[in-house]
Amino acid sequence: MDGDKQYPIERFDALLRNLVSWNLVTRGTRPHSWRLTEAAQRRLEELAASTGPVTTERMVYLDHFCADCHLPVRTRVYEGLYLCDSCIERRALPLDGETPSVTKRRWRRNRAAVNGGNPVAS
Repeated sequence: MDGDKQYPIERFDALLRNLVSWNLVTRGTRPHSWRLTEAAQRRLEELAASTGPVTTERMVYLDHFCADCHLPVRTRVYEGLYLCDSCIERRALPLDGETPSVTKRRWRRNRAAVNGGNPVAS
């Protein structure tokens, strides 16, 4: 991760649960310590060597909702938020004359589609 960004530890709960449930970490010899398994360490070395440094912006997340449209889609970290590709594009190239109220209406419409047509109060 970028050294200048601080993320709340709760943001990593899903990742940490996965590490434990897939037996990719083991308890260390000291109290409250954990370590990666040898297989996980080897694989990290292989990945780092083949792709270069891994940044949060390059990672794709499948278990998050987009922070803008609130849809359960593939997301990436952009400006510290989990956003889908469409919302990243919209933020990168804002439409002329678009106001926050337009974005709010778009969010309600998208949320209604997710909830089977039932609009959600925002």
